[in-house]
Amino acid sequence: MVHMPTVRTVLALAAIEDWHLWSIDISHAYLNGEMDIPVYMEQPKGFVQGDRRKTVCLLNKSLYGLKQGGRQWNKWLHKVLTKLNFMRTYSDASLYIYTCRDIRIIMPVFVDDMTLVLKSDKLWKVS
Repeated sequence: MVHMPTVRTVLALAAIEDWHLWSIDISHAYLNGEMDIPVYMEQPKGFVQGDRRKTVCLLNKSLYGLKQGGRQWNKWLHKVLTKLNFMRTYSDASLYIYTCRDIRIIMPVFVDDMTLVLKSDKLWKVS
């Protein structure tokens, strides 16, 4: 979880430098996390196959409400962002920075919400 001093610093930098802000909310974020240990659950109501007392479901993906859900989502997000050449800062593990030539993106991550801080809005065109 991003620290509040980090958020304040990023927002102050964006205001001073007149950078652009974009907020992103990832819908169903926890469902993207891959399970790295076997987790079994009872069959959901309305989806009973076989004897309910003897048959369980093995989860392949994470679910909201699991203890591992947030961790698995964070691992998956970190993997994707590092493939895109974002770097995680040492001072705050929820702050990612991308730099390439004159492009700079600062992105604090709060669970499944992100704020992109961009120097130019040319990088972010929504059509």
